[in-house]
Amino acid sequence: MEYNRFNIGLEIENSGIFIIGLDNDILTVSLDLAKFLEINANKIKSLGDKLDVGDIAKPLNPYDIFNTLENQGKNTYNNTKIIEKIETPDFIEYHFHYGLILNVFANKENKVILEHIKKKIPKKAFINPIYFSYDIIGDSNAIPQDEISDLTKNYGYERKNYKSIFKKEVYINYSCLERLYFANCEFKSKVSLHHIDGSDNLVAFFNGIDFANCIFEDEINFKRFASGSPLPDDKYYNNEQNTLFENCIFKKRVDFHNSKFVNSVYFTNSHFKDYADFHACEFEKTACFYGVTFEKTPNFSQVVFKDSVNLVNIKTNFNFEILNTTINNIDKSKDESANDFRDSFRTFKSALIKENNPLEASNFHKYELYCKEIELRENWNKKGKKAQNMLELQRNTWIFRDFIDSLLLGFYRKLCEHHTDFLRVFNNLILLIALYALFVSVFAWRHDDKSQDKRKTSSLFDFLYSFEHNIHIVVFVCFLLGSILILYKLKLKPFTLYKCLYIKKWIRKTFVNKRALLLILQDLCNLTQNLIFALFFVSASFYLGQALGEFLGLDKYFAYSLLINTLFIGLYICFVYTESLFFGRYIILISSYIVFFVQLIQNPSIIHPIIDKIVNDNIGKNNYQDIMVLNICYTVLMFLVLFSLQKTARKNSIIQT
Repeated sequence: MEYNRFNIGLEIENSGIFIIGLDNDILTVSLDLAKFLEINANKIKSLGDKLDVGDIAKPLNPYDIFNTLENQGKNTYNNTKIIEKIETPDFIEYHFHYGLILNVFANKENKVILEHIKKKIPKKAFINPIYFSYDIIGDSNAIPQDEISDLTKNYGYERKNYKSIFKKEVYINYSCLERLYFANCEFKSKVSLHHIDGSDNLVAFFNGIDFANCIFEDEINFKRFASGSPLPDDKYYNNEQNTLFENCIFKKRVDFHNSKFVNSVYFTNSHFKDYADFHACEFEKTACFYGVTFEKTPNFSQVVFKDSVNLVNIKTNFNFEILNTTINNIDKSKDESANDFRDSFRTFKSALIKENNPLEASNFHKYELYCKEIELRENWNKKGKKAQNMLELQRNTWIFRDFIDSLLLGFYRKLCEHHTDFLRVFNNLILLIALYALFVSVFAWRHDDKSQDKRKTSSLFDFLYSFEHNIHIVVFVCFLLGSILILYKLKLKPFTLYKCLYIKKWIRKTFVNKRALLLILQDLCNLTQNLIFALFFVSASFYLGQALGEFLGLDKYFAYSLLINTLFIGLYICFVYTESLFFGRYIILISSYIVFFVQLIQNPSIIHPIIDKIVNDNIGKNNYQDIMVLNICYTVLMFLVLFSLQKTARKNSIIQT
């Protein structure tokens, strides 16, 4: 990499701040601490034990940097302005076309620094207040003239609002006694507290920072910093101002991990469009996330909230798939990452419960269960070799239990979003009733003696008769397809039929409206895969039924009964898992509502066999073995869905009990 340097070496008048130069297109502005103390020696001495630097330090602002460069003819490098000033009748913009480093250095030539002053100033601290954006609230003409004069003298106010726009990276590579104002700025590139990647240097802002209303186009690195920290022995006059990131837009990754907020911090109405890392942060006072939007999963694991936290109206625009993708992209084992995120959501849930907000807390409990499902599934994927001793056997037993628990969590996620989605669980209730009605109708038609003659001449009867006599072939094919699919699923993670089809390449090349066709193809593949899995377990149950029938001396019809009822359960679980837009929401869902209403009009008691027996006195009429076992399976599923329905309804109700 070619190194380039442009020396400037200019001091901002009477401030102790130097514009050093450009190093590889990065402008360095640095405070000479010894020079600052030399300039303000008399004022500092008169203050005694109180280092009130806010009254003696000349603020750093883009106006002074721009004027210093312009007046000395050093504001152009490679035919490009270092800082470009764009002025309108009401506003001023300072465009920084090169990178920026704010730094501190001590002049070795000046070693005469009073001991009692050294004790009050951190080894590396920028003393001057910094205003890269200044915004007068209201009409500046209404401000008294003496205050306008003070603003002009002390803060470089040019009687217009101004802001800075940084086209390249910004590094705030120092601690700061005074406050930093970057409100209303725009950052087109990276913003970091550490010029050297991987630096563990602690950066402290003793009087807080103000980044309100900023737009961050690139990554933000604010890891391992402290805000609002008092000076030793509380010598500094003011460290109570808040840290502000209100109304900000973060378009890329944001990193605040292992930071400490001694003062209150506000992220009110900010928008995080990418990953936000707050893990191991410590908030000693108010932490306000009111109205914050997280488009991707934030990491708040091991966070400590010592005072109040405001999570009202927080918006989370992610689901299980987004969370799973986020965890996959972290450079850490998947189960550990899932556990970290689970701790994040537990922290939010606990804070909301503490604030008596159980409705919002239920959402974070849902995300917590998402993480637990991923964690359990990953434990299963990491299962070891065959057990060589009792301890390993016990461990493998627990891993199998983890796998079963992950499947159960997955089912509840699909059924009702862990009791947070009332419409979904209600749709699944309708689906269950409609599927049961179809099975009962087929069985009743098959056993109805009055329609025996009609069935003999019916093509449908011929099909069913042929199906029953060739059921072994059908079951074997289903078992074979399911076995192949499961073997591929175990070998290729994650595996979907859609990834194996080359037809999608042909669709991309042939059709104009290819997105819709690709979505339908993907939905069809997912539905087919779910059906194959369901039919695999159905066929496995048939063989199990045959084996049990022979072993226990049961009638061979036992295997058929087990097959039919497993088919009912398998199809229901398959349809619950089918979330695709085209097949899941349109075809399956709409069909289930049609069947439900048709059956409800014809036979309202179809909702449950007990109601049918009470209303129609059908005791003994439908005592067919297949229907009896079906009724038991249906009743178990009905209780499960109704329990989820009432629990979801209670959680979504306005009044909590």
